[in-house]
Amino acid sequence: MLGANETFSERLARYFNETGYFLRLIITRFTIPLVLFGFYAVRPRTWVALIGLIAFSYVVVTQGYLLGGMDRYGRQTAPLVVAVILSMLATARLWVHNRNAVYLLGAFAILPFCTAIGTYNALHTQILFSLAPWRVLIGLLAQHF
Repeated sequence: MLGANETFSERLARYFNETGYFLRLIITRFTIPLVLFGFYAVRPRTWVALIGLIAFSYVVVTQGYLLGGMDRYGRQTAPLVVAVILSMLATARLWVHNRNAVYLLGAFAILPFCTAIGTYNALHTQILFSLAPWRVLIGLLAQHF
């Protein structure tokens, strides 16, 4: 069990550090797709989304994110989280004005942290395991798209 001898405050500090590292990784490696989909959220243009998808695919292929296996959970999490973020940006105009949808997104965003605190596991593993509800939400939003 990872971190079983940690106190609660040490565990929170570790999760804070892991989250900071993870967010820096996402922002530095996936800047172009995130910016393009951010632009798409404000001014929806199909060509912007396509260029964003091409940029995302390029980063995933050239940075070795396609390789799988249990020993690479930390590496697999980044492109999956970015795919969720890109999906949320692409469908932002559908959920941003719905208060219940915003609450649901907030609950899904804190889900990995809640799971990780109770299990002492590494945060990236919990993020990977808690992505399942996001697929359902994205599918529901896509039906209205």
